[in-house]
Amino acid sequence: MRDSAYLYGPVLSRRLGRSLGISPFITKYCNFDCLYCQLGPTAALTNTPAQGVAVETLIAAFNTFLKSGIAYDTVTVSGLGEPTLYRDLKKLLIRLKTCTDKPVTLITNGARFDHRDVFDAALEADIVLPTVMSEPVSLAETIHRPHPHVNLKASTVYLKQFSQEFHGELWLEVMLLKDINDSAQSLRAFKQTLKGIRYDRLYINVPLRAGTDKSAQVPPLKRVMMFAEALEGISIEALAEGVYQSAVTDDYEAILNIIRTHPLHRHEIEVFMKHRQSDATRILKRLNQDPRVRASSMKGLTSYRLKH
Repeated sequence: MRDSAYLYGPVLSRRLGRSLGISPFITKYCNFDCLYCQLGPTAALTNTPAQGVAVETLIAAFNTFLKSGIAYDTVTVSGLGEPTLYRDLKKLLIRLKTCTDKPVTLITNGARFDHRDVFDAALEADIVLPTVMSEPVSLAETIHRPHPHVNLKASTVYLKQFSQEFHGELWLEVMLLKDINDSAQSLRAFKQTLKGIRYDRLYINVPLRAGTDKSAQVPPLKRVMMFAEALEGISIEALAEGVYQSAVTDDYEAILNIIRTHPLHRHEIEVFMKHRQSDATRILKRLNQDPRVRASSMKGLTSYRLKH
């Protein structure tokens, strides 16, 4: 299917498999101007909600896509900027869920959860992927360069509250930048922040593509893996590129070692096995038969985790 200005893909996502993207804005509309943003600079930084593309237009485009019969794993509301600035976000998420039995995902910087309408809208998603802010706040401001009306300190407080009320899957993201927030001090700060959040997954991310600012550089792999191990998360760079380092040579035991602390879904396992030149089908069959493994499915997206 040919992409439109607000519907694109499905694209192969490192986290979500075949992800069909929906953007409620046709030009970048954001309250951050992040150093690492692959969309380039935010020309008009704003924290004011806007109408964007009409919900009916987005739903019509989605229904047209469905008629194509193209396979997809998730519907992801993200796109050009910050989707929580979309005035009709709650309505869009609810309508999408009536059109598909696949998970509806919201990718957000999480900086507007202190607005109750945004908070309530995000509760409608099946999966929410917010960013965990670096501490102290001054460091987060250096990285994300937010609109003056954004309260980054409050965003962490409300993310903790959101995690208590949300009934879907909360997948957190920590973005690491070389010599900016990849220090031992930052690691301790992230650990402290995460203590108050109930979440299902934690991804350690790095700027894989050219961003807004040349200072946004990729930390050494050793440092990234140190964060992943210490925070009991997983490096999605490592997973995507097949450079995840496991001391376990047996493929199946390597997977068990990962899912002991971090659940993986089918696509992630397939990518990991591909780069180890192993048979993912065989591994998935063993996981489904292993009494030590808990397989949970949400709208067809199956995740595997080792029972404790």
